[in-house]
Order: sequence, then structure tokens, then C-alpha cells
Amino acid sequence: MGIAKEGIAKIFILLVAALLFALSSLKIIASFLFLIALFLIYFYRDLQRIPDREKGVVSPADGIILEVEDVFDGDFFAETCKKISIFMRIYDVHVNRMPLSGRIIKITNRGEKLYPANDRRASELNKSRTYFIELEDGKKMVLRQIAGIIARQIVSYVKEHNFVRRGERIGIVQFGSRVELYIDRNLKTFVSVGDKVFAGKTILGE
Repeated sequence: MGIAKEGIAKIFILLVAALLFALSSLKIIASFLFLIALFLIYFYRDLQRIPDREKGVVSPADGIILEVEDVFDGDFFAETCKKISIFMRIYDVHVNRMPLSGRIIKITNRGEKLYPANDRRASELNKSRTYFIELEDGKKMVLRQIAGIIARQIVSYVKEHNFVRRGERIGIVQFGSRVELYIDRNLKTFVSVGDKVFAGKTILGE
């Protein structure tokens, strides 16, 4: 198990502070800081993942499936597409991964609200970052990271024009959030609302 780089400095500072308070005989404060550090180690964990199959759309996030439905999203698709929403709970791994290999055409930011990430309003109104992706076969895919009521920062590991392989890390949303995938409506899905999925491992469909 690795630690996402965004958490390393925070964890180090907390552990050093806990040690200093412990040496000063302020054991209650030291214990509190140590517990916070343990939580951050758990939250920022970054596990190695191998997809369940050689082919298929891998989940971009750990969490629970909120929606699997056909929608019209005029931002990128000229027709109805398949939307899969995943709610990342506070204790899920929060590193997000690429569902299929493709090139990042454009990255945009929008929204400012902070509704709970499992609220439908979060999809349109919350702070979010959207990746517009061209797949190897020329088809389109959209991936959206959405901040929740606790999350305040979305960090990208990729930039526009980068080619990113299936299963590679693309970013992290810190402290509870939601990820949405928009893809060809002909996708044969293998998941349903309520299913638990794992980023870079669970196959959502083909």
C-alpha cells in the first residue's frame, strides 16, 4: 500500500507534532494528533490495482453505484449517452483512475455549491472538474470529479493532451466525493445501483 502524495506532508507534520507533545508530557493532545495522522494514512492510501478482465471499462472510483441510466449531456455528446455515478464514502480509496485508454482533450472546472455528494443536485451545482476524453477507437468519454459537502480540493495528475492508459491514476478528490462517467449508450453494463466497486479493478461494462 502506498500513500497519495497529497497526504504525505500532512501526515508527517501531524506525527512530528504528536511526538513533540508526547515529549512535553501532553499525552492527550499527542494521542489526538496521532489518531488524526492514522486516519489520514488510511484516507490517503493508494492501492495497487489489477483489472478483473483484460478488456472492459474499469471503474474510475471506489464506492457505491448511485446511478446507471441513459441521459442527454450536451456538453460533449450529440445524443443520449450512458451515465454511471459512483459515491465515494469517506473511508473509500479516493484516488481516481482512467476507465479506458484515451487522450485528454479538455479539462474544465465549474460549480461552487457543496451539497452532499450523494445528492442529485451535486451533479450540476457542486464544485467539479470534468475531463473530456477521446478514446483509441475515436469515440468520446467524459469523466467528472465532484466535490462533496466535506471535500474542498480536486487534484489532477493529468493535463490536457496527455494520453492516459486504462487503469492509470488521474487524480484525487479529498474527503468524500462523487465521480460520474458518461460513455457510449451501447455500453453493456455489469453493475447496478447499490453495487460496491473498486477503482482500476471492477469492470463496469463492455
